[in-house]
Amino acid sequence: INDNLNRFYGLVGHTYNPNLVLLNELTYHSVMEFDFHRWTNNIGALDIMIIGESRTGKSHTAETLSKLYTVGTKVDMINTTKAGLIGGSNSAGKGGGYQTRAGILPMNHGGLVILEEFGKAREHNIIDLLTEVKSSGVARITRVNGQLDLPSINRRIAITNPRTTGSRSRPIASYPNGIEIITDLLGKAENIARFDAIAIFGDMADGDIVYGETFGEPYPEHYYQTKINWVWSRTRDKIIIPKEVEQHTINISNQLKRKYNTHIKIFGTESWKKIMRFAIATAAYVVSTDDTFENIVVKKEHVDLAAKLLVDIYDN
Repeated sequence: INDNLNRFYGLVGHTYNPNLVLLNELTYHSVMEFDFHRWTNNIGALDIMIIGESRTGKSHTAETLSKLYTVGTKVDMINTTKAGLIGGSNSAGKGGGYQTRAGILPMNHGGLVILEEFGKAREHNIIDLLTEVKSSGVARITRVNGQLDLPSINRRIAITNPRTTGSRSRPIASYPNGIEIITDLLGKAENIARFDAIAIFGDMADGDIVYGETFGEPYPEHYYQTKINWVWSRTRDKIIIPKEVEQHTINISNQLKRKYNTHIKIFGTESWKKIMRFAIATAAYVVSTDDTFENIVVKKEHVDLAAKLLVDIYDN
């Protein structure tokens, strides 16, 4: 992990907040689906939110990785509508009838979407809509002659400032705690719970430039692209989770649920899913595989790192 981070710092030329980089990297390295014990076809694609004031490096990190891996679609939420995200029907013109067009999310099924300026979304119900799509894995387009369901499972990185009033966002330091920042942005508890992680960066996410400081040498670009293509092509039968790792994940999940139990389900009954999504992504990030290089092998240390990352961003 540290070696990968150091090579990323070499790519951008200075130090970034490691949790900011890790959250982005792991979202890029998450898989579409995985099986766990008796629960099959679980969504593996990570869905995270990064909250920070201007110039914290939150957008630059996601965009740098998008260019490096040559994947990902950027969406400006200020100018995007529900129809733009999901899809809709438009008049076909003189010939009559309607033409159905898929939106950004179903068009990027299996890919990664960066939702910029998330808190400034034009339509207030877009957040509820994204919760529905995340829960079902389907984008439902309402048409004149019925409903069309399109598969829509995406890796998502939502990037936003704190809640904006008029043209100015409220400073992070003015809030009594992080939960207030999140509820001010997202409202409903179920909208908060749908995210795999929500991280708040109140200070500059990138460190001071130190003259003469050295970092790791980045790999050639095609190494990164080959790696991400390998991860994204792993189907659920290629994700190996030993039984002892499944049990360890459940134990960790129960511990976190008991310790941080609140009406906002940051850690709820299904926290094992969030932890396992991060654990699988961690295993992929460090290329934990078997001799065939066909399978991603998840180990206890990947689960522990995933849990530690979540606690680090929530427990201050």
